[in-house]
Amino acid sequence: FFFLVFMSLQQAAEKASTDYRKAQKELENLVQAKQQFLTQKHENDMVLQELKLLGDDAQVFKLVGPAMVKKDTKESIANVQTRLDLINRELERIEKRQGDVEKNVRETKEKVMQIQQMAEAQKQQQQKK
Repeated sequence: FFFLVFMSLQQAAEKASTDYRKAQKELENLVQAKQQFLTQKHENDMVLQELKLLGDDAQVFKLVGPAMVKKDTKESIANVQTRLDLINRELERIEKRQGDVEKNVRETKEKVMQIQQMAEAQKQQQQKK
């Protein structure tokens, strides 16, 4: 009987550990994606500041493949603002998901610890008999 209980606890511990590792990996990926978006946001903020310094008569060029294409300053500002809006929405989505995954990581870690404690208690109880 003890062996069966111990085996089920061991299986539960393995599953919880696997779930914990998966959640940790997802969290790691989210942090990496967030960092990339923050870098893009910073770059686009700098571009927007530079574009706003230009007068309406200034010439703005955009690199499209190997060619430089002339763009209207107001159109360029609108494009960068649109890009920033998209980046900000994606950052919000990532941060929300990151919070959910962090909660899952904490809960899964607690579950692993509880199962390990139960297994240890069962093992000690069995040794007393």
